[in-house]
Amino acid sequence: MADLWTAVAETFADAGAAAVFGLPRDERGLLDAAAVLGRPRAFAVRDQRSGACQAIGYAQAAGRPVVIELSSGPAFLNALVGVSEAASVGAPIVVVTTRTPNEGIARGGFQELDQLGVAGPVVGWSYRVERADRLAWAVRRATALAARCRPSVSLLEITDELAGADIPPSPRDPGPPPGCVPFDDDLDRAVRLMRGARRPLIVAGGGARSAGRELERLAEVWDAALATTASGRGGVDENHPLSCGLVGLYATPPLDEVLNDADVVLAVGTRWEETATMDWPGLAGASVVHVDRDVTAFDRSVPADVALLGDAAATVRALLARMPEPEPLADPQGGRAWRETVAVAREKARQNCEVDFQSSPTGAALRRVAERLGESFVLAQDNGLHDIWGYHFPLVRIGPASTAITPGEQTMMGFGLGAAVGAALAEPERPVLATCGDGAFSMGLPALFTAAEHGCRLVVLVFDDEGFGWPRAVRRHEGGEQSLTRFPTPLPVVELARAHGALARTVRSAAELDAYLDEALPLVRAGTAAVVHVPTFDTDVPPGVERHFAEARRNGDAN
Repeated sequence: MADLWTAVAETFADAGAAAVFGLPRDERGLLDAAAVLGRPRAFAVRDQRSGACQAIGYAQAAGRPVVIELSSGPAFLNALVGVSEAASVGAPIVVVTTRTPNEGIARGGFQELDQLGVAGPVVGWSYRVERADRLAWAVRRATALAARCRPSVSLLEITDELAGADIPPSPRDPGPPPGCVPFDDDLDRAVRLMRGARRPLIVAGGGARSAGRELERLAEVWDAALATTASGRGGVDENHPLSCGLVGLYATPPLDEVLNDADVVLAVGTRWEETATMDWPGLAGASVVHVDRDVTAFDRSVPADVALLGDAAATVRALLARMPEPEPLADPQGGRAWRETVAVAREKARQNCEVDFQSSPTGAALRRVAERLGESFVLAQDNGLHDIWGYHFPLVRIGPASTAITPGEQTMMGFGLGAAVGAALAEPERPVLATCGDGAFSMGLPALFTAAEHGCRLVVLVFDDEGFGWPRAVRRHEGGEQSLTRFPTPLPVVELARAHGALARTVRSAAELDAYLDEALPLVRAGTAAVVHVPTFDTDVPPGVERHFAEARRNGDAN
């Protein structure tokens, strides 16, 4: 018989969990047991909110479930923002927490909180473990559901009374369930619709990351433009000649016109979050084939003409098998003409992203740092105004050797730095580039301590407009008061970064940036985090954002 936390750690490791993040508890817990066993990997963090973001970054970079250990009460609530982001983005996360002892329930017990009730709207599956013989089953089920279901977060609340119990051996893991594909009739209906396309488009969401190669092949066979949502970025090669970058708010003009002209859209593994459909009026008139493993994703915001319930890669392979090469479109000339349209729009988008420090310090710095990091790096983005440049293809291209980690529909501030550190812990040989504004940087600071402690290969670009850029931009375009969006005291970014164990310097030109990178990158590769502080200005925004505000003004005038 094993003690409680050793049994939990061993079962998580056997079930495929890669790591445990958490703050040390008053008494020995899961983090301690994992540290002693050496599996899953144990990471002590400085803040639960940041720790949750680090867990997301680790899970997405490693492609495996990750555990967050929490105590009841404030610790649980502090992490909940990050936990909601995990559910939104589809990261496989298991939250393990404890409960106030039975004798204190409803009687003023210390830090008593209805954790299952509070987290109910966020998690996909929750369970209170009150019996020793249910523990291994609960851990395995929580891990499996986190990796295979949506919402992708499982929650286990382990009662205090189990701490002294004898835990029976863990049963054998039954293994993963088989993948599934749609019914033949549904696949045939989808292919008939696809064959009638003249201007086809494939949109890959976060659930399609495992199907990148298949989607690229389908795009070639179908002569389809190829795009992604924010969370789907990294699943397909953005160097592919049919790649159009991102959809919705993040589409780079004139690639937004390509998206708008599509007559048949194959959407794979996306829940059609608002930013993906924003400023895309042509989507309402297109025929949509929607592939997802989660039935609740269908008709969530975009009606599907054909809904295909199945695993992304397996379903795309089934579609490919029904569209042997070469597959003619309805118009024999349509494929060539559509490819030429995509190629011309890609070149104009590239020209729209040709910026320098004078016109866009943000865009120029981001492009240069990405170039210096090479073809294999991880890009982790936060929620802000200026760092939206990072979403705008082809300023930064995510090729087959790189990975992108983004927040989901919640887009919490402070996500990027934590997620970047988690990714760096998961892939210690690859450099990680984090982007954030000065406001988000201040919220994510605790992660820098973890980066320093573990020698993370991390570069952090901080775009400083001395406040909260997005609210200020909205107010500026609407004629509202902007004073509250400016920090009365500018954030001492360089000093804060150095105090947290990182290199740091302010750069205001390409020459200053290159000089700093010449010094910093060898140290980064040796395990030192480097912060690049880039002062910027309110109008340093990508063309997609300008398009969004212009469209909002037109709609306002029309109303």
